[in-house]
Amino acid sequence: MTATIVAVWALYVFAVHTFAGQRRVATPLVESKVAPFARGTMEVVWHAYSWNLLVCAAAIGWHAWAPQPTLVWFVTLQMAGIGAVFLWLGPKRLGSGFGLPQWVLIGPLVVALALLDAPRLGTSLLLLALAGLHVAWVLGVAWPAPSRRAMPAYLIGHPEGDGVGRLPTAMVALVLTGLALAVWLTVPGARMVVVVVFGARGLFGFVERQLRPETAKTPYAVLSRIFYSPLCLFIAALAFSSR
Repeated sequence: MTATIVAVWALYVFAVHTFAGQRRVATPLVESKVAPFARGTMEVVWHAYSWNLLVCAAAIGWHAWAPQPTLVWFVTLQMAGIGAVFLWLGPKRLGSGFGLPQWVLIGPLVVALALLDAPRLGTSLLLLALAGLHVAWVLGVAWPAPSRRAMPAYLIGHPEGDGVGRLPTAMVALVLTGLALAVWLTVPGARMVVVVVFGARGLFGFVERQLRPETAKTPYAVLSRIFYSPLCLFIAALAFSSR
């Protein structure tokens, strides 16, 4: 079951790159005034990367049907390298790690692939990573917002203000850390708490615009639908598979 879940996540990464990225990256590139040879080469690289993501998703799906450990490690190294490039070039070219946010989707994929036979550990590590991000916010890091004042518009869909409360953020970090340890130590019920809480948050993200229309004009609206909610569903599914 875990390999199937990871294959679906890989397919989602492909879909985000191919369809959401088409409008923001490929189309402006084709319509730009860059020299034709350079433009054509970059367009080929774009579509080649789309094909690569699709083949990787298919390879993981194949492993779910007929185990191919060597193939899985090849895909893991492939995705790890690609994610590292996005993480490296984002700050270098755009001044922000979220400038090229593909690594936010690829990172969990790499963790799940590397620990395909240990989904409980994979779930725990992803929860710890989220806890660490909340700790970073408490310490003053504004990412993915450009400033602490802008954080509410990026993280919870509120207008810009004085930032996100440090105490509530610290409490969330503490809860996430506790859940990560509880899942790893197989505390009874911990896994299902993760499934229910993250599953509910993930599903809520797809109706949030209707229930919270004030978020529609904030960066959070797009980030939640493309990154936050799908990632919550992935963690919930991974936790469910770690029986």
